[in-house]
Amino acid sequence: MYRIVCESYNNYIQDFSSDKDDYRNKVIGFLRLIININTYEEEKIKCSLDYRKLETFVYRLNKDQSNYSKVSSFLWSLESRGISGVDYNAMTEEEYEEAIKILKMFLNLTYWG
Repeated sequence: MYRIVCESYNNYIQDFSSDKDDYRNKVIGFLRLIININTYEEEKIKCSLDYRKLETFVYRLNKDQSNYSKVSSFLWSLESRGISGVDYNAMTEEEYEEAIKILKMFLNLTYWG
């Protein structure tokens, strides 16, 4: 699942490369940190907004995983990379719901391949 999400994220971002101000592009931007663990570690040291959004997203996803059948293996792969989630309260409910929709598209292979 981790590989599917990473490749789907890259494909998704390429679709919006000409529109950096697209709302959905901005909402999912924090997922760039899972693509490169070195970038994640750098942002973690800075405690950047994207880092706090990723941690908040993973924290909330862990709490909601019973509502999303394909999420548990993705969460496991993040945890194996040291990303387990902390509640920084860095996302609005609207951002979280939009990010879930996009993640579900990734897990359903909409942007893969």
